[in-house]
Amino acid sequence: MLLIGEEVANFQDWACENIRVNGLTGGGINIGILVSIGDHPNRISNVTIENCIINASTSTGPVAAFVLSTGNGTIEAVTARNVSIFNTYQVGLSTLGNIADFTFVDGFIDTPRAGGLSTVVIQDTTRTSIINSTIGSKNGDAIVIGSNDGSGGMHPTLAPAIVGNTLTGISNNRNGVQMVNVDLAIIQDNVMFQAVGATKSIGITFTVGSGSASGTINSNATSNNLSAMTGNPTVVFAPSQGNHAENNQGSPDYNS
Repeated sequence: MLLIGEEVANFQDWACENIRVNGLTGGGINIGILVSIGDHPNRISNVTIENCIINASTSTGPVAAFVLSTGNGTIEAVTARNVSIFNTYQVGLSTLGNIADFTFVDGFIDTPRAGGLSTVVIQDTTRTSIINSTIGSKNGDAIVIGSNDGSGGMHPTLAPAIVGNTLTGISNNRNGVQMVNVDLAIIQDNVMFQAVGATKSIGITFTVGSGSASGTINSNATSNNLSAMTGNPTVVFAPSQGNHAENNQGSPDYNS
C-alpha cells in the first residue's frame, strides 16, 4: 500500500526526507506499509504517517503488516500517529536495523488471526516509543524488545519507551512486554489483560544477561497495572543489572 525508500541494493546515494502521509486506507499482499533501505548508506528521515488504516487480511506469513527495516542505511524520526492495523496474521509491527526515534502513538493492532509470534517486534532501534496504543496478542508476546533473530543473532535495543498502552490476550507463559537485550527501557502506565482461560500469563520480563548477551540492563518498569494477570510472578526480574520494577499493581517491587 505504501513504500517509502527502497529495498533493492542496486539503488544508492538517495534520501527520502520530510514526508507526510495522511488518511491512507488499504493493504498489501503481505506488508501494508514498508519504510526500508537496502544495504547502501542511504537515509530516510522526518516522516509522519497518520490517520491510516491497514487491512492485513491477505497476509499469510510472519512478515509484519507495518515494517521499518534497513541494512546499512539510516532511518530516523518516523512518527506513526493514529494508525490502525486490522486482520493481522501473526506480526503487526516490526523494526530491524539502524533506526532512531520511531514513534507509534494512538495506534491500534488487533488480535492476530494465526498468532504464535509477538505482535510487535522491536529490534536494533534507538529511542523507539509505543504510546497510548491498543495491541492484541494470540499465543505470543504482545511486545518483544531486543529479541534474537531465528539464527540466534542478537539485536540489542537502546532506550525504548512503552507507555500508556493497553495490551490484551496474553496467554500462558507469554508476556505483555518481554525485554531481551535492552538498555535504558521505560515500561510505564500500561494496562495488561490475559487471554480468556489463561492462568500463567506474565506482565513484564527482564532478561538475565549471559555471556556476550547483556540481557536487560538499566531499565525501569513503573506504575503498570498487572492486576488482571495470574502468572506467578507477574514480573520476571533480572537482578544486579541496574533494573527497577516499582509500583506495579499485582506485583511486588524489585530493585537492583
